[in-house]
Amino acid sequence: MRRERLQLTFKRPFSITGINRLLPPGDYELVPDYELTSEPCFPVYRQIVTLLLVPSQAYRRSSVVKANVHLLDILASHRRDQVDAVETTSKTVHGR
Repeated sequence: MRRERLQLTFKRPFSITGINRLLPPGDYELVPDYELTSEPCFPVYRQIVTLLLVPSQAYRRSSVVKANVHLLDILASHRRDQVDAVETTSKTVHGR
């Protein structure tokens, strides 16, 4: 098993398939897990699950929930967030 940890920062609220609520802006930890497949010549890893650590809706602000998400979905949401933030900044600077 191989595990990476990535940190994604969202500047705006966002939604993602599999989570039935709007998530607030902030830092999120993304944890894709991979397993080693049996290849005779060289190691090959296959992704088995991607977890996103999200703030709980519970009364405790420090609570975190692990949600199973599709890696491509969360990366696409993050890319849209980054593009939107740049466009908004550009419009503000140039007065459009």
